[in-house]
Amino acid sequence: MRNEKIAMLDDPKHEKHPLLSYFESASLDHFVLDVIQRVPSSHLEKSLLMVPFGFVPDIIRALGVCIGKRYKAELATRVLIFIVKIHHNYLITQTDLITLFDDLCRKVPRGLDDLRVN
Repeated sequence: MRNEKIAMLDDPKHEKHPLLSYFESASLDHFVLDVIQRVPSSHLEKSLLMVPFGFVPDIIRALGVCIGKRYKAELATRVLIFIVKIHHNYLITQTDLITLFDDLCRKVPRGLDDLRVN
């Protein structure tokens, strides 16, 4: 995902990665959630445990965007809570993630309230 973002910024005529076209995702953030959705629910927690910590902040950012746009907010919230539970000790020591968590504290309740209303 990082390489794809860099390539899109460097070259406006950059051709999408074939997987992005296959999943027909509207954005890279939606693509992350679409891929997570394809994992069977019985294997989801085990799969998330195997994700290296270096990718966790990118996944959290992508999930925050999806929740903010009300895109599969229930799944995104479930995954977000699990990832934060697993990596809590490491996440709280990273100062660059403070603003991200402030945004999430505002987005998640709104997204869940919209789910309850509908």
